[in-house]
Amino acid sequence: MSKKKNRLEVKEEILNFFESIRLKKPSEVKKIKKIAMHNNIKLGILKRKFCSKCFFPLENPRKRLNKGKINITCRNCGNIKRYEYKN
Repeated sequence: MSKKKNRLEVKEEILNFFESIRLKKPSEVKKIKKIAMHNNIKLGILKRKFCSKCFFPLENPRKRLNKGKINITCRNCGNIKRYEYKN
């Protein structure tokens, strides 16, 4: 029988995963996101490290600045993420 991990252990595992995200596959990213959702852990700024559509790690995304927003385009699927930034 496997021992159930507590919330702090899961959070630490997620942070360790995102340190080396460039070496990961999209299926692993999807799996770690489900683990975070199951344990009610918010990814916050870590969500910017992968594409929300294809879960491909954003190692060299295309970035554009436009009217107070950052547009990040996934090189794999072409999905665009938009974030506001402060001057």
